[in-house]
Amino acid sequence: MVELNFNIEGIDLNNRPKAGPIPAGQYNVRIEETDVMALKSSQGHRVSIETVLVDSQYEGRRLWASITLQHPSEKVTEIGQRQFAELVNACGLVKISDTSELHGKVVKAAVSVRNDPEYGERNDVKYFTHSEAMAPPALTQAAPAQKGAAPWLK
Repeated sequence: MVELNFNIEGIDLNNRPKAGPIPAGQYNVRIEETDVMALKSSQGHRVSIETVLVDSQYEGRRLWASITLQHPSEKVTEIGQRQFAELVNACGLVKISDTSELHGKVVKAAVSVRNDPEYGERNDVKYFTHSEAMAPPALTQAAPAQKGAAPWLK
């Protein structure tokens, strides 16, 4: 047997964190973990994303998102790839070779609440955008044109 010497005195047992979904809205989140996995149908792949809220009264709460990258339906693949591109862009990146490059990045998550028939009310992350906590990537601009003839006329 292991000796613990645990004492509950001084622990507020009535101040338990609220369970259940957070209200719909936009929240700054930090990407903690990602994983690429096969769809349940084994006919495609998705990215599973675990985030943690970094501010607001819900700081420390976790949200999960799933984005389909490859699916037999071209439309589903197109939607998923656009959503993933939005996430990568929100992280200030243009291209990545591994989802771990997203870890630690702070983005804004648009969160909704839906009623799941099996599990009750739960949160869905609808999309990710730039967070005020992280400036959007600077777009590269071409050098100013030289005065004179237009380039296509040379």
